[in-house]
Formats: sequence, C-alpha cells, structure tokens
Amino acid sequence: MKPNYTRRCLLLVLPFAFCALNSYSLPQSQVLSSDDHASYVLFDVPNAFSTNVVGINNSGEVTGYFRDSPQGAQRGFVREPNGDITVFEGIPAAINDPGDVAGFLFDTAGIHSFLRNSQGNITVFDVPQPSPTISPISFAMAIDNRGDIAGFIIPCIGCDTWVGFVRHRQGDITTFAPIVHGSVPTGINERGDIVGVTSPFYSGREGFVRDRKGLMTVFDVANSPIAAYPVGINNRGDITGYFYDLQSNATRGFLRDSKGNITVFDGMPAAINDADEIVGDNFLRDNKGNVTIFTVPNSSGTHAVSVNNRGDVAGYFLDATTGKTRGFVRIANP
Repeated sequence: MKPNYTRRCLLLVLPFAFCALNSYSLPQSQVLSSDDHASYVLFDVPNAFSTNVVGINNSGEVTGYFRDSPQGAQRGFVREPNGDITVFEGIPAAINDPGDVAGFLFDTAGIHSFLRNSQGNITVFDVPQPSPTISPISFAMAIDNRGDIAGFIIPCIGCDTWVGFVRHRQGDITTFAPIVHGSVPTGINERGDIVGVTSPFYSGREGFVRDRKGLMTVFDVANSPIAAYPVGINNRGDITGYFYDLQSNATRGFLRDSKGNITVFDGMPAAINDADEIVGDNFLRDNKGNVTIFTVPNSSGTHAVSVNNRGDVAGYFLDATTGKTRGFVRIANP
C-alpha cells in the first residue's frame, strides 16, 4: 500500500517566546557502579516529587518532565552532561543532537505543540484543524537534527481518527490524511522518514513508514489486535516496536530493517540507535541479538526509554528508599 497522502497547510505560529523558568547549577549527580559492567548517574530535578525522562541525545543531554507535588502541573527540563538542569513550561517528547526539544503544552485555549531551541527560546505553534470552531489539539512527538518535527492532531472532540503532521524547520506544515482510522507518528530520522501507528484506538493496529516525499507504506508483524506498534526509527531506516503475539499470549518486540525484513524477539522496545541497539524497560539488545538485563541499583522498577549512539541509556526508575520517581543515565564501560 503506497499511496501519497500529503497536503499543504497554512502555518499558524503563535508568537510566544518563553524564557527558561529556572536554571540550576548542581554538584555531580549520584554515580553508582553495578554488577552489569556499567555505571549509573542518578538525578532529580531539584525539589521535584517525580522526575520522568523521555530522551537522550548523542551529546548526553537528557530531557523529560517533572512534578513538584503529587497534584502539581507537569513541567519540562533539560539536563546537561555536567549535571546542570534547566526547567521550562511544557512537556517534552524528544530532543535532537543540537539540543532542540519538541513537545506540547496546555492552556485554556487548547493543546499546542512547541519547539524549544538550544538557546532556550520557545516557539509555540498550532496545526490547522478541519473546523475553525475546534480548539487546537496538537502533539509534537519527534524531532530530527534539521529541526523537522513530526506529531499528530486530534481533529474533533472525542474523535479517534488522528491525523499526522510534519513541521519543517522553515515553519511550513504538512498533514497527511489518516489511513486505517488514523496516522500517529512516533519517530523521525535524518532522511525525513516518519514512523508511526495507524489506529491507536482500533483493533488491528498497524505500523507505517512515510518517506520524505510522502509515500506511505503500511506493515504488520502478526495478525493480532496489535499487529505492529512502531516506537522509533534510526538513520538507516531500521524500525523497532512491539506487537501482540497470539501464540505466546504476550507482547513482543520487533526489528524491521529498511528492506522490510522483520526479526522478532522478547521484550517491549522503547527506542533504537543507529547501531541497531534497542532498549526497553530494563533491557538492552545489541545488533547481534544479545540481550543485557539491567536494573538501577536500589530501585523497585527500571524503565529505559532512550539510547544514543554511544550506547548510553536514559530512563527513569522508582527509588525503593524514597518512593520517588527519579531519572538515570546508564553508561556502559565508563
């Protein structure tokens, strides 16, 4: 299935430019060694009740969000490799190598996407809705090193058919019509390939990849309620994600290479790097299929969410002593 589903939209950029709220210069975060031949850097946003990580770039910068109280609003942060943390309004979804962050934020007018550049300047933008009476609802989900952003909009209240978009670095926005009830991007690579899932709320969810020219290819791993749910794509065009295996009655992972060949393995992936290393929850799978299971020391739950090209893994965990959710970076062979 390779129809072209692109159309041009008018750019709506809100002229907001938020500065960072706070910047903290911190001593070196706690570093622990473990029995899996790695070191763990543990950190919190200062005064945070919980700290959640969503991504790490090749420079070691980490982004995520936090709450300063159980009922507090979620706010974003960027942590530098030296431990300095800057917090800002909005919920990050991804970070690129220059340090630009894409995500979304809420206000009384709706849900807006944003781009925060490496200097801390934030541009908030809306994707045009089919009806001018609908409040804007858009979620930026991924960003590449050029600054192109992929995400999706919800075109109607209570609507399950979501529409994907790509915002190019110049600011122009292209939406792509839904296929099989929806097109929800989850990743973008340097070639402009966008990966995602077709129908997050319908049975028979499938994966798709859309190239920079707008050509969309839908693919499955199995005939099941979740046939394929891609979560990331690397610069080689290799895709990872998960599916529901009816035979084993379990959620399993897959690696789909750029030619469409699929390898299935145990685990639920969250991210992939250019070396085809895949992470998810508490595992790291190398490009030969070897799996390392790891746990952050003194934790009661470890969730890896991102891996960079150096093999550094970032995520969050529940601290068994304090009961707080904290961030971590796992550094292999330091």
